[in-house]
Amino acid sequence: MIKFGSISDVDPIKGLVRVNFDDDEIVSNWIPVSVPKTLQDEFFCMPDKNEHVWCVMDEHCENGVVGGSLYDAGKKPSLGANNLVYVKFSDGTVIKYDRSTHSFKITVDNASYELTATGHGIKNGAESLKSIIDDLIDTITQMTQTTPSGPTVAPPLNDAAFLAIKTRLANLLT
Repeated sequence: MIKFGSISDVDPIKGLVRVNFDDDEIVSNWIPVSVPKTLQDEFFCMPDKNEHVWCVMDEHCENGVVGGSLYDAGKKPSLGANNLVYVKFSDGTVIKYDRSTHSFKITVDNASYELTATGHGIKNGAESLKSIIDDLIDTITQMTQTTPSGPTVAPPLNDAAFLAIKTRLANLLT
């Protein structure tokens, strides 16, 4: 039979949960959570405590399996979810993560690709690898050299090459 309830306990090591079936005032034994794959490829995502789930249970609610989590009138999907973790697709791609805010982001058609970690990564707060390289290239193209006839005034002979690199970086990094 199909039963609805909420997760009361989670054992992520064993991939098992206990479910509280409010309508019967019953808490299930430890039961598995159905996932897309477990053999060669593996998909792992345990429901959270208090998460609303549906289960297929035997007639005495002793054995069964959690079929999945569900949204209901009280819970609607939201990109602003606590500590995020998302996947969207079809095909507004997305895949976020966050878990406050070790980030990771992919978006695709409107671009994005962001990887961050405290103190490391392509982007860190307001500072980015692109802005640092832009500043470096700007500084190089403004350099003057001392020659026998005095300091150079015109841009370096390879100024166009530096600007081409800057353009290529602008297409790669944000």
